[in-house]
Amino acid sequence: MTKKTKNSKPYQGKNTQASKTQSHKSQPPKERGFALNLIVVLMILHGIAATIMYMNIRTNATTLDRPWLISMMVIHSVLNIIAAIGIIYWERWALVLYLVSTGLAVVAGLLGMGIWSLFYMILPLAIVGWVLRDKWKYFGIA
Repeated sequence: MTKKTKNSKPYQGKNTQASKTQSHKSQPPKERGFALNLIVVLMILHGIAATIMYMNIRTNATTLDRPWLISMMVIHSVLNIIAAIGIIYWERWALVLYLVSTGLAVVAGLLGMGIWSLFYMILPLAIVGWVLRDKWKYFGIA
């Protein structure tokens, strides 16, 4: 049994409306800024263009020695589009998806073009990481 005093309120737990509004007010507004907006738009446009290009190569070329490589790049492009949309909404899974997509592109690049493809494949990841350097907290990362 709990003892009620004159000024005490019964325990309401952590999920009270007052605590929700206080925690909501303490968070700064999430702003992407010009650089991140530009990067996300470029990610989406590049993903769409690359998907169309790789699909045309895949369907029109009959003498490809590694058609699965083109399929990997199509998957990479589609994953980049999905990751860019997730980044717009500050989703942590979008960052993980972008890392996985970049890893897939690195593997495809190494198998198809050689060691110099690493620069081309990792440079976009470095740019996105640099633009997001002050915004990790919006994704729930330290």
